[in-house]
Amino acid sequence: MCEIAPGQTFHIPSGPKGSHLFILILGPVALPGYCKQTQVVTAGITSLRENIPHDPTCIIEPGEHPFVVHESYIVYPRLRIDPASHVRTMLAGVWKRDEDCSPVLLERIIRGVTLSHQTPKEFKRIFSHLDGKHPCLAPPKAN
Repeated sequence: MCEIAPGQTFHIPSGPKGSHLFILILGPVALPGYCKQTQVVTAGITSLRENIPHDPTCIIEPGEHPFVVHESYIVYPRLRIDPASHVRTMLAGVWKRDEDCSPVLLERIIRGVTLSHQTPKEFKRIFSHLDGKHPCLAPPKAN
């Protein structure tokens, strides 16, 4: 069984010819209000398109991850919660792993969950309960 952890990325098929890159940003962890089984939270990346509105909270430049070749952004309105067991099963076959994202990029994505005006309230609640204690976030720098 494969291990999963924040910062790992994978492609989830979408449509007949493509896939989208997702980044695991939380978990596996027991989430209050969900079954006892551990869950993960993932965030999808999509390319910026001219004249298409987008969430500017977390823009990803080409080269920040090897898969990103066009200016892209995190789609906070479509964050996902999946049972960790489901993610492990899918990674054993249908979903394809990619290179992990950098700790710096992961931190920007996680901080964006509470900053984005497009993040669903459920995810803001989950991440606000972390009280800044997400294991992937560095403590704030003293001034």
